[in-house]
Amino acid sequence: MAIKYAKVINNKVIEVLIGDENFLTSGLVTDPSQYVAVDGDVGADWTYDEDTSTYKPPKLFESWIWDEDKNNWVAPNPMPDDTTKTYEWNESTQSWVADL
Repeated sequence: MAIKYAKVINNKVIEVLIGDENFLTSGLVTDPSQYVAVDGDVGADWTYDEDTSTYKPPKLFESWIWDEDKNNWVAPNPMPDDTTKTYEWNESTQSWVADL
């Protein structure tokens, strides 16, 4: 059975590999302690929280904050509800800007 493993160094995911249950003991891995089994979507540059065994994707913008309920980064200001326009986050103004 295929298992995803994240190679984690200093709480940063370096790469994600797929192997079987013998992957860590196969001799292909020099330091098995650097690998953590992954359940779900995880990618390189994600952060691993060893205390909670959870992963966070890279922060999109410096001003964004982690929302525990959504399990994702969110803007400090909610995006407008107007579905007739497409919006992009402007970090310098800390606001959503409609695409023209």
